[in-house]
Amino acid sequence: MPSAYAPDVADEPLGAQIRPEVLYHYTDAGGFAGITQYGNLRATDVRFLNDPLELKYAWDQLLVTLEARKNDKPQYSEAYDAVLQAIVSVKAVDPDSIEDRIFSTSFSADGDELNQWHRYADEARGMALGFDFESIQMRKVPIFHHTPQGQLVPVLATISGTNDQVAMTWPAILQQVRYGDDAREHAIDEVLWQVEKICEENGVGTTAQKLVNSLFRLPLYMSMLALVKKTTYQSEREWRITIAEYFGNSSLAMQKAFAQIPEYSFYANMPLQTVNVQFRPGGRAGFKPYTEIPFEKSALVKVVIGPNVESLDLAVSTARRLLDRHGFRHTEVVPSEHAYRP
Repeated sequence: MPSAYAPDVADEPLGAQIRPEVLYHYTDAGGFAGITQYGNLRATDVRFLNDPLELKYAWDQLLVTLEARKNDKPQYSEAYDAVLQAIVSVKAVDPDSIEDRIFSTSFSADGDELNQWHRYADEARGMALGFDFESIQMRKVPIFHHTPQGQLVPVLATISGTNDQVAMTWPAILQQVRYGDDAREHAIDEVLWQVEKICEENGVGTTAQKLVNSLFRLPLYMSMLALVKKTTYQSEREWRITIAEYFGNSSLAMQKAFAQIPEYSFYANMPLQTVNVQFRPGGRAGFKPYTEIPFEKSALVKVVIGPNVESLDLAVSTARRLLDRHGFRHTEVVPSEHAYRP
């Protein structure tokens, strides 16, 4: 029986997917200025993105499928029950109530698409920032001890064979979004394969082991299912960098769940280890939680100016000056090729 552990990345290799050379992040002028000044992209809690079925589209179907599979594959009924019990114990039946949150920043394979100009770039007055695929496929995000007083203290690791310490990071992974019911079914099948692999058949290992291993895997399952959307959004050709809020499943909800399992209650004493979650005004809740994904300057290779900018020539030259100011002298700046009449 496998022991409990915190997952790293999804098992599906990026090499199995079609890789564009450049991916584009649509934003407004303020976002462009902030991204270039600080060298960070904002990843938003997926519950606050524009799709009202974000995560729900696949998560709700997962719950239905887990119940059905207990009859279809009875030799794994204990495994499916363990996942369902884990979901209930951390109050994750409704994705909007999940404490172990997933953050995402979006890119498109198309850097000059009118619908995305309107939706994500200030009614086509913003920019599409083109990032080199290889440079952003995995970014490292600092993690912190989150104290009861609200302080964030960097988590440090000692370099092997020395007394030197370095700040620990957690990988933010770039993956392709898939669309429609077939894609949803495929993603759920991937999750169920993981469930069967981790929990194994009935009678192998204890009920407590199956439950603990299921708890540790929940954020990975959520990350996998957050990469499936309805066909309504297929024209966006989206890729996402995603990251879980908590490192090692150390959220308060997880701690409470572990405390109910006597053999593994020591996990309830794990310190909270998180990425740096911040809040900005806006959205239906009044604030939007986000975290920052750092990138190297060389990764930003192109900026496309939106077609609804009043003076494209002046916008191109000003964007050029802004990029030069912050050390992006290599970055190409071009206007949109769309003709636009407001």
